[in-house]
Amino acid sequence: AHTFPIELKIAQKSGVKLLFMFAFRFICGILFGIILHLIYSYFQVLQEPVHFSQTMTLQDTSWKGWILHELKNYSIIATIIFGLITLMRLLELSGLLAWINKALRPLLKGLGISEDVLSITLIGLTLGIAYGGGLVIEESNRKQIKPKDIFYSLVLMGLFHSIFEDTLLMLGVGGHYSGIIIFRFVMAFAITFLVVRLTKNMNDTVFNRLFITKNYIKKIEKLNSST
Repeated sequence: AHTFPIELKIAQKSGVKLLFMFAFRFICGILFGIILHLIYSYFQVLQEPVHFSQTMTLQDTSWKGWILHELKNYSIIATIIFGLITLMRLLELSGLLAWINKALRPLLKGLGISEDVLSITLIGLTLGIAYGGGLVIEESNRKQIKPKDIFYSLVLMGLFHSIFEDTLLMLGVGGHYSGIIIFRFVMAFAITFLVVRLTKNMNDTVFNRLFITKNYIKKIEKLNSST
């Protein structure tokens, strides 16, 4: 659960109610943390304190020292982000992203993700909600996409996205791959599978009232009336 203001707004513009997506991602984030804590505590792994770099630790407590320290931290973060963006472009050019998308495709279809949003969802998983959600908005303006398909796509993207960027960033600040990648992947797909199974046969009117924005419903009705 992070970058809520931007990603929640994108989800809302894509057609999913902001309040639901906020509650869903927030609760899942807390739940993931609790489960990971219980697992690590039970098996007595990763119990040692994280040692952050000295460059990230405030030494001078004066205002001047604090400002210089923050500027240094921001420059480090900017360097990391620039490196991640460069790495993403290299992965894209190398064809690795395309290979990952191809590998995930059968899994997404098995979850119940429609062919209409399959490619968009894959992009969201690898590049992030800003990309995936943006494409959802663009595609929904161009053609009619069923509300349930939009919903399932954004549910999965909300829990698991930016595979490379988020992972590398979290690993860089002390996260462990078991939680950042493996656990997040398993839980995201398991919860999405459960959501799909629970709502797949739900009445469309009830479903739309609970999860879909009025603007998106109006957009669909407008597209239907024009065809």
